[in-house]
Amino acid sequence: MKNQAKLKNMGLDKEVRYYYMRFGEGADNAPDGYLGVATVCLLKCGGMVHRGIAFCSPLDQFNKKLGRNIALGRAIKAMEWRCCGEAIPQKTPAGILKKHNFDYLSTFNAGLTEYERKLILPDLLVVADGRWDDRKGEPVED
Repeated sequence: MKNQAKLKNMGLDKEVRYYYMRFGEGADNAPDGYLGVATVCLLKCGGMVHRGIAFCSPLDQFNKKLGRNIALGRAIKAMEWRCCGEAIPQKTPAGILKKHNFDYLSTFNAGLTEYERKLILPDLLVVADGRWDDRKGEPVED
């Protein structure tokens, strides 16, 4: 896929993590109590982590490979454009992501959840400006 090749050319192919969020189990107003699945991609680059999200509607068949490719593309776009983009639409099934404090489908220098910190940065330190120190305990120089 194009995004995987781009990532490999940038030398960042080992700096990506994915996880999934399933919504609405048991919801009364959803088909079979299901509101969709979000594929979340975390891309670590230059002391920052960028997030891309792909949301699979309850009306679509979930496809892991497609979800990962879309989420990765959005994380790469946030990194390259150095901004957040694609606000999550409120009145769609993806609006449920807002209840989990996600505002954009692509986020530059994302504020990580506790789970995301453990997933991508298990042995790194946060420094005062929100950037991450890869040196495992050494002071950060300005």
